[in-house]
Amino acid sequence: MNSLTNLTMYNLLQNTIEKFGKRPAAKFRKDGKWQEYNYAEWNSKIQEISAGLLEIGAKKGDNITHIADNRQEWMRISMAITTMGCVDVPRGTDATFEDLNYIANHTESKILIIENEKVYNKISAKIDSFPHVKIIIVVEGKLPEIKKIKTYTLDDIHELGKAYLQKNSNSFYHELGKGIKEEDLASIIYTSGTTGTPKGVMMTHKNLTWEIETAFQILKTNENDNAVCFLPPWHIAERLLELMMVRSGACCCFSNVANIVNDLAECKPTFVVAVPRVWEKIYDKVMTNVTKAAPLQKAIFEFARNGSIEFVHAKQHLFNLVPYTDNPSPADLMTKAQYILGFPLLAVWGTLGGVVLNKVNAIFGGRVRIAVSGASALQPDIDLFFRACGIEILEMYGMTETAGVVCARLPQENKFKTLGPPLPGCEVQLRTEKGEVITERGRKGIAWHRGPNIMRGYYKNPEKNKEIMDENGWLNSGDLLIQTQSGEFAFAGREKDTVVLMGGENIEPVPIEDKIKTSSFVSQVMVVGHDKKTLSALIVPAVDILEDWAKQNKITLDSDRKLWNKNPELRKLFKKEIQELISNKTGFKSFEKVTNFYIVPKEFEPGKEMTETMKMKRNVIGDLYKKEIESLYKDGSDDA
Repeated sequence: MNSLTNLTMYNLLQNTIEKFGKRPAAKFRKDGKWQEYNYAEWNSKIQEISAGLLEIGAKKGDNITHIADNRQEWMRISMAITTMGCVDVPRGTDATFEDLNYIANHTESKILIIENEKVYNKISAKIDSFPHVKIIIVVEGKLPEIKKIKTYTLDDIHELGKAYLQKNSNSFYHELGKGIKEEDLASIIYTSGTTGTPKGVMMTHKNLTWEIETAFQILKTNENDNAVCFLPPWHIAERLLELMMVRSGACCCFSNVANIVNDLAECKPTFVVAVPRVWEKIYDKVMTNVTKAAPLQKAIFEFARNGSIEFVHAKQHLFNLVPYTDNPSPADLMTKAQYILGFPLLAVWGTLGGVVLNKVNAIFGGRVRIAVSGASALQPDIDLFFRACGIEILEMYGMTETAGVVCARLPQENKFKTLGPPLPGCEVQLRTEKGEVITERGRKGIAWHRGPNIMRGYYKNPEKNKEIMDENGWLNSGDLLIQTQSGEFAFAGREKDTVVLMGGENIEPVPIEDKIKTSSFVSQVMVVGHDKKTLSALIVPAVDILEDWAKQNKITLDSDRKLWNKNPELRKLFKKEIQELISNKTGFKSFEKVTNFYIVPKEFEPGKEMTETMKMKRNVIGDLYKKEIESLYKDGSDDA
C-alpha cells in the first residue's frame, strides 16, 4: 500500500482524486431517492466552495465556525475549508445557544456556516452577542436580512465560486493547498465535555492525516468499501471514518438516526463505526423481539446464542487470544485445556448457532467487514454477543486530544475485553497519582500519551495546556488503564470518576455499572456514593422489556413512570438483579455492593445528561437528581 508523504488534508484529497476520480464518493437521499456523485464531481464542488469563500473575504488561517449535523454537504464544506488553508470549527445543531456563542466568539469567527433556519432561530434573538460574525451562510433554506451581517445560501457560494473560477482558473486553489504545512492548524474541535466550558482542541493537518494514514495501513480499507455515516460529524470518531473513506477512495452513505435501520439494510456497509450506546440499542432491540417470541423460538435462540458464545470462547483459547493481567493460574490453564478438548463439539454447536444468529448480521446488510466501537467502553457482554453473531467489533480507544485513536484491537488479534495495543508510533505510559512511571504489567495507572497524533493544545488556554501536558510532550488522558501480560491495554475507569466512600475506599464505578447493565431490565445506570458509607445507583429501566415482563407476570405499571420507583414489584425485581450481579461470587468486593437504588423515570439524553458520544455527565446527573440521591441515604436506608 502506498503512503502519503506530505501529511495535509489537501494532499490526502488530491491523492484520492488522482486515483479514484470516477469512483462513488457519496450517496444521499433526495426526495426519497438515493443520489450519488463521484470523487471528480465532489472535488469540483469543493473547489467552488473554496473559491466562493475567497470571493466573500475568507483568508488563509481564518477560523470558520460550521454548525451542522451529518449530511453530504457537511464533508464537502469541511474539506473546502481545510484544503484552502482555513480552519474548520465544527459543532452540531443541538448545541446550546451558550455553547454556540462561546465557540464563535472564542475563535473570533468572521464567517458562520449554519445548517438551516432552525439554527438561526436559536441565535437570532441575541445576534448582537456575535460581534465577530460578519457573514452567515445557510446550507438549507434562506435567511432574512440581518443588520450589519451579510447572508448567503450555500447555492450562492457555489455560484460565486463558479464565477471566481472562470475569472481566475483553479490554480489559486492548488497554490493555497500546496502552501499548507503539516503543522498548520486544520480544525478546532470543541469537546462536548462532561464538565465546564467547551475546550477547543487544536488539530493540525498532520494530527488528522497521520491518524488516517496509520489506520488505512492497518485496516487495509479500499475503494470497494462503503460506510453508513450517521454519527455527529464534528465528533472525532465520525470525522475519522469519513476521512478514512476519502483516503481509500470508498463511499460514504449519509444517513441519520431516524433512518439508520433502513439505510443499513439498503446500503449494505462493509465498514460500521458506532458508539457503545448504539451497539447496546441494537442488542436491546434484538432481545425485546426475543421476549415477544413463541416459547419454541425463544428456546432455539437461546440454544444458538449459548452455542455460538461457547464457540467464541473456545476459539479465543485455541488461538491464544485470551488476555491476562497476571500470569495464567492453574485454573486458567485448566479452562483452556477444556475448551481445546471440547473444540470439535463446540465447533458444531457454534456453527449451527451461527445460522440462527446470522439474522442479526442481516440488520447491518450482511456485508460488514470491519466494525468499530469507540468514544467510551463497550460492555463485554454486548461485545461477545455480536462476535457470536459473526460481527467482530474492533474496540478502539482514544480522545479528541489524541486525534481519535491511540490503541486499537486489530482484526488478526482481536483480544476480548481489551482496547488492543497502541498504534505504531503512539506511546502510552502509565503513571501513579504521584507521577511515578509504572513499568510492571498488570498494574493500574493513569494513561499518558505521546506521538504525532497529539493535539497542538487547547485554543487560547495556556493554563489548561500546562495542566494536561508536560514538558516532554506527554498528555494526561485522565483515563485509568491496565496493561495485559501480552501488551494490550484495558480500560479501568476514569481518574475523576472515582467514588471515594466515607471509609476511604476508592471505587471505579464503570465496572459496576457495566455489570448492572448486563441485566436485560436495565438501560442505563450511574453509581453514586461519594463521601457516603455505601454505594447506590440511579437506574434507567429498559422500558419495553420491563413492560413485557409486567404483562407476563400480570403486574400493573402506572402510566406515570415517576411512580415506578415506589412500585414494590419493580423494586423487588431490581433488588434481585443487583444482588445477583454485584456480589463476591461475581468478583466484586464487599464495599462495592450497591445497597440502594432509584428508578429514574426517563432516559439520560445526549446534550442534556450525556455528551453527544453518550458519556454520562456525572456532575449534571448528580445535580438533577440531588434530592433523589440524598433520599437513598436517609434513615440508614439499605434497600438492596
